[in-house]
Amino acid sequence: EEEEEEEHEEPPADGEGNFNPMKVEKDKGFDPFDTVRHIRGDLEDVFEQVESLRNDEDIVTNMAQRLAASNGKPKD
Repeated sequence: EEEEEEEHEEPPADGEGNFNPMKVEKDKGFDPFDTVRHIRGDLEDVFEQVESLRNDEDIVTNMAQRLAASNGKPKD
């Protein structure tokens, strides 16, 4: 007979068995500084993607202006 172990733990509960969001259990494997570093890295990636989209927009706008100018129709 094999006993199946559940991978998730029950949420912290007060004396009546209700979930208590104010009760904090410390997770020894949790490093808040490491978490902040990961979030910052993700935000930097998002910022770079936004900047590249802005650059793409500028390129497309410039190409459209050149195309319009070559057709004799200046575009603002």
